[in-house]
Amino acid sequence: MSDRVPGFSPDAGPQRTCIATRKVHPATALLRCVAERTGEGGGSGSVRVVPDPGRRLPGRGAWITATVSAYETAVQRRAFARALKVPVEADTTPVMEYLRILGENRGSGASMSRQVPHLTTSPVAEKEKETDY
Repeated sequence: MSDRVPGFSPDAGPQRTCIATRKVHPATALLRCVAERTGEGGGSGSVRVVPDPGRRLPGRGAWITATVSAYETAVQRRAFARALKVPVEADTTPVMEYLRILGENRGSGASMSRQVPHLTTSPVAEKEKETDY
């Protein structure tokens, strides 16, 4: 029996599963999200889910198709809480804001659900932008 995955090409890079649609895509076509905990000493505090298009933030990542409809499905199914192992009450609005900005930058003429995202930087990460040498 072969260990090869049908349709998988090593040249395509790592494959990830969208938490909303449960479809497998190349990691470059999905948006990575991570949990960010606020509070002192790791104790009780609030948790929010933030986009990580640069794929550099520490922690467990959840991958989602970069569309508003996929986001809504993930929230409805509580997929962020399950994938990131955070409370259901975790604030996911930073992801929604990022997706709306991403959609506005693409233009209003095309449907967001049909486009393959090209994710390079996050509006949230612009403030904390680091230079790689």
